[in-house]
Amino acid sequence: MVLIQKKWSTSPEVVQFIGHKVNKKLRRSPLTFGPHNEQEESMSGTSLLQRQKTFYDLLQQLGNGQNGSIAQQLSQTLDLIVSTSGARQGYLEITSNDGTRIFQSQSMSDKEVAAVLENISTGIIAAALNSGEPITTATAFLDPRFNAMQSVRKGSIESVLCAPFKGANAKGVVYLQGDSTFDPESGKIKLDAQEFALQIVPFLDQILLDYEQGSAIDPTYLLRKRFRLQEITGSSSALYRVLQAAMTVAPLDVNVLITGESGTGKTQIARSIHRNSRRSKHPFMELNCGALQDTLIESELFGTVRGAFNDARDKLGKVLAADNGTLFLDEVSELSPSAQTKLLQLLQSGEFYPVGSETKKQANVRVLYATNRSLEALVQTGEFRQDLFFRINTFQIHMPSLFDRADDILRLAEHFCQLKCTKHGFGNLNLSSEFLSHLCAREWPGNIRELDNLIESACIHAVMEKSSTVEISHAKAPDTKLPLADANLMGIASLFHGQGYQDATKSFQKAFLQARLQYHSWNLQQAAIELEISKSHMYNLINEFKLEPTEKQ
Repeated sequence: MVLIQKKWSTSPEVVQFIGHKVNKKLRRSPLTFGPHNEQEESMSGTSLLQRQKTFYDLLQQLGNGQNGSIAQQLSQTLDLIVSTSGARQGYLEITSNDGTRIFQSQSMSDKEVAAVLENISTGIIAAALNSGEPITTATAFLDPRFNAMQSVRKGSIESVLCAPFKGANAKGVVYLQGDSTFDPESGKIKLDAQEFALQIVPFLDQILLDYEQGSAIDPTYLLRKRFRLQEITGSSSALYRVLQAAMTVAPLDVNVLITGESGTGKTQIARSIHRNSRRSKHPFMELNCGALQDTLIESELFGTVRGAFNDARDKLGKVLAADNGTLFLDEVSELSPSAQTKLLQLLQSGEFYPVGSETKKQANVRVLYATNRSLEALVQTGEFRQDLFFRINTFQIHMPSLFDRADDILRLAEHFCQLKCTKHGFGNLNLSSEFLSHLCAREWPGNIRELDNLIESACIHAVMEKSSTVEISHAKAPDTKLPLADANLMGIASLFHGQGYQDATKSFQKAFLQARLQYHSWNLQQAAIELEISKSHMYNLINEFKLEPTEKQ
């Protein structure tokens, strides 16, 4: 995923920052390059020497195009230098001479990327870039050169080796960081890092040119350059239209209703709107209205005072917690009538009453909403207040399904694979071409969330089989058979013989819901997720149909 960061100067130039983090857990995985102690080293024989040889082979092959793009080759080489040096993490940063940066993460989560930019790159890396001289330190947070840097203290940075390089139009650093066991002063490690930096210089102009050419076919490029969109992956025209609308309305202090199927990324868009708004320095609070029973929604939203009900205590609600910031109400269609009335009052006057209190409170919040249901239809049936709908529907953004973003499937798959490998310490896993073709060919009723879960499951199965490549066989689909009152599909109609359409429909719903609850051992949360309904709606259906657990056959 490509993240466009704020410029260090005012001149807009294209830059590439290729970052790669390798967690120390990866070196303990059977899928990574090798041992992490002397005993394992002796058992593996010449594995370290072989990795060093491979490292230098890759350096000599840079730019030949046989192992992917230059960016991919540099990432592979960085993997090896981290592995052979004993470092815990490694980064390769390339910037234009005016300091503008673009950061491309190979294996870090969005949260880790943000931490790098905030805590590390503004400290030692910046010092190396400014001085042009290699930097080594055994314990950075005790080193008088760096211990005053907030980024070094905050990150408790220990041993570091930072080798800068510079070309005609760009510059950068090779950055290795480790714990107390990593020796940045080692002659061999310093030589490897400096050789790596030296080999990069001839390709700096080509890297910049490749990025410029690549950005020409990415309609989201200019938006990413201007706004903070690090949580959003993809470059399809459908995604571009969403980002364009979101970034147009982000700085405007108006209500936004985000619609779309379950799992399409409505929460990520809401976060991006907040991050690029004037309220970005204030809290972003989220409440899933469908995950709570009606009696709990109001207390979560508006807070409570001691004595309001049994066991009630003074509690700050989401509204006050988001004061001056943004409140995101997911599944807003599930709000109870009472909560809808209180929310309308908040939107009209900025005032509300905590549950059990007669004292009015005030809050200055921007509210974003999301739903996978048609609020217009709910207004027609009387389930949603029309005046509230008019209030929250100031600006609407519709999230496309994954079917409408087919061009993003491969990029999303690679992104999720990298995140899962980092999350679980799996090392580097590759997705086979057959597996990727399978992803593009299948349907995705659960959209991006379903793709994310499938990738995680496939990665786990690949590691279980000690495979470094994820194949179609690893995408083991869960048992999705839907038993219905012990009837097969051919006999369903006979179950409702003699009933009218309305009665038959209710009978089907009752039997279907009973079967799915039984299948999930009456785990309401799991059943609600599978059926794509809210937990509160699940409670209502159980009460309506008077369902009870039965012994599992």
